[in-house]
Amino acid sequence: MQKTLKRKRAPGAGRPRKAEADKKGSAFTTRITAETRRALEASARKHRRSLSQEAEAGLRDYLKKPAGEARNRAIAAIVGNLAEGIEQQTGKSWRTDVFTSMALRYAIEAVLFHFAPGTEESPAIPPAVEKHAAKMPGEFAERYRRPAGLGHIRAYSLLAEIESGSRKGKMINEWTMPAGMNAPLEMIDLLARDLELD
Repeated sequence: MQKTLKRKRAPGAGRPRKAEADKKGSAFTTRITAETRRALEASARKHRRSLSQEAEAGLRDYLKKPAGEARNRAIAAIVGNLAEGIEQQTGKSWRTDVFTSMALRYAIEAVLFHFAPGTEESPAIPPAVEKHAAKMPGEFAERYRRPAGLGHIRAYSLLAEIESGSRKGKMINEWTMPAGMNAPLEMIDLLARDLELD
């Protein structure tokens, strides 16, 4: 009777080991429309990722973006739609072209004028604004009590955070984070990346 010898596996033979980035802890299965799949496949090709890597990257980015109030999500979607539409018409990016950026600014202004309750020379100061202003130095408080002043303060503060988040080696973290940040760290990082500030 002949003895059957067990074959030893050659070194490196067999299924290749997955890269760390490809290892997953759990599976997630879902059904999507054909249109969504086509869009996902196009995005995966553009970013040179597999379909599942692209889906996970999209989900991660979505989860980083705060939900917010319905009216604020609506205005964000409107601004995004206007930007896409105007860029298609001009063939330029609002980030690099003066004409396109000005067209977008006027479009946003028109939408705000349409949906907002109106404008006044000296509108009533909301109690919450007055409460914050009472704790500020005189000149700063006076500016804060005006719509333009409050808007500029908030905008420039957020812009400073986004600009800081874009500088390599100078990222905002728990040690450098200014008091009363306008947005979560994850969102700052995402905004800096989407605006191509790196």
